[in-house]
Amino acid sequence: MMEVGISTACLYPMETEQALSLVLEQGARTVEIFFNAENEYNITYLRRLQVLLARVGGTVSSIHPYTAAYESMMFFSDYPSRFADSVAQYRRTFAVAAFLGARAVVFHGARKDLQMSMVQYCERFGRLARAAREEGVLLAQENVSRCKCGSSENIAAMRKILGEDVQFVLDVKQVRRAGESLADMCAAMAGRIACVHLSDAAPGRDCLLPGAGETDLSVLHTRLAAQGFQGPLLIEVYRTGFLHFSELKTALSIANRVFSYE
Repeated sequence: MMEVGISTACLYPMETEQALSLVLEQGARTVEIFFNAENEYNITYLRRLQVLLARVGGTVSSIHPYTAAYESMMFFSDYPSRFADSVAQYRRTFAVAAFLGARAVVFHGARKDLQMSMVQYCERFGRLARAAREEGVLLAQENVSRCKCGSSENIAAMRKILGEDVQFVLDVKQVRRAGESLADMCAAMAGRIACVHLSDAAPGRDCLLPGAGETDLSVLHTRLAAQGFQGPLLIEVYRTGFLHFSELKTALSIANRVFSYE
């Protein structure tokens, strides 16, 4: 049985606290929280999120910082002191994740056009991942199509270089956008997937709620089950991908039927 939940990213640009409340109202008990501003890391705000979660027995599987958009410059430039500053900044992100009980922090990494070997990339990633472990969480590399690790080849390289010291986020939407094979991406990440970003697709629309497209989600279930993955799978689509909030509840029910059987 695999754990299925919803990411608050589905409701962007709704304010994060409100988005969490609404996601929980749709029946999600496992969530990914997408933080959108620095003020959301303050203790008062975080305690309000904890109250919302505690009311329904909800848990946070992972967090996704808005600073993912800047990670190429923060961690992969030729400016050493910026890297050091950015590691210190992300220690706060890691501490926030640990405070909320999350297991992982989602990482986009460097732009695809960055001229850097995978050995160098992994050295930087590894240093940041150690800082995450010191704060009690995992740093998980996502296969974002516009980034260096959008390809299964580079994901496989990370696995080879870093061994057991790497975790991944499998985003099926990004697999589609990169023109990659789901089989190849699952194989490259095998045994090291921290969570999955789940979506459906149809011709001309590559990011729909589960059940709203034409994807045979049971194929993904089979591939994940073969490597012993138990979850979580977080429904993550854009706000333009659905009209009514109740569609999230329907999608969660559909995903649970697909991924919650043995």
